[in-house]
Amino acid sequence: MAQLEADIPLVTKLLVIGWRATEPHFLEFWKKPRAGSVPDKIAIVAGGSGQAEQVQENLMAAGVQGKFDLFDSGFSQFVTGPELARFLED
Repeated sequence: MAQLEADIPLVTKLLVIGWRATEPHFLEFWKKPRAGSVPDKIAIVAGGSGQAEQVQENLMAAGVQGKFDLFDSGFSQFVTGPELARFLED
């Protein structure tokens, strides 16, 4: 947990796959001040648009800021299509 907390300020991209963003321990890390460091890109990959939107709402409620991109076609489509490459670009 200490290493995770130490590394969060270094995060520039966050890829959320099949996670509802409801674990209090992880979300608590994001609520703490991080010296102006926020992820530039946050990709949320879910099985449906409603699920992706709920994850975004949960992250925003926890104080996570950044540019959100929602993908509702599932993980396989995300990694085999152009979306993953676009996400990884600087």
